[in-house]
Amino acid sequence: MYGIGLAFYGSLLFASTADVADHINLTTKTDVSGLSTSIAQLGMRVGMLLGSVGVSVILSLGKYDAQAANNSIA
Repeated sequence: MYGIGLAFYGSLLFASTADVADHINLTTKTDVSGLSTSIAQLGMRVGMLLGSVGVSVILSLGKYDAQAANNSIA
């Protein structure tokens, strides 16, 4: 179910990005469609990076040991 919600979010984000590029093109007669899409993708990648780093920092502060979790199962 998580993937479906993420698909809706992604489609809305890229539709909005295209609308912004069209608006800029109409007002300034400058084509920035590639630039606006690249900036949106860069923002998504930086956000994913910060989220991953945040989880890693929290796990290291809590002294999480993945090997100990695997040993308790066996």
